[in-house]
Amino acid sequence: MKVILEYCDRGYRESESHKIKEIKIEGNTERNLFIQLYKKNEQLRYCGGAYYQFKSRQLRSKYLVWIRAEENEKLLFRLHYGDGVID
Repeated sequence: MKVILEYCDRGYRESESHKIKEIKIEGNTERNLFIQLYKKNEQLRYCGGAYYQFKSRQLRSKYLVWIRAEENEKLLFRLHYGDGVID
C-alpha cells in the first residue's frame, strides 16, 4: 500500500502552516503507515510548526483514532522514548 504524505510548515512570522512538499511511503498495513508517520513527526518535534500528515483525509481521520487509542499507549511510549531510561 503506497500513500502520500504532505510536509507542512509555517514561516517565522506566519500563523498558518502550508504544504511545502509531498513524499511517498509504503507499508503492508495501515498500522505500519501510522507508525511511519509517527516516527517522521517525532523527527520534527523540536521544529515548531513543522509536521507531516496524510494527504488522504480518510487516512488522517483513521490516524487520529489510532493515535488516541488506549491500546497503543505502550507502543507510542516506546517509539517516543526508545531505549531511554525514564526516572
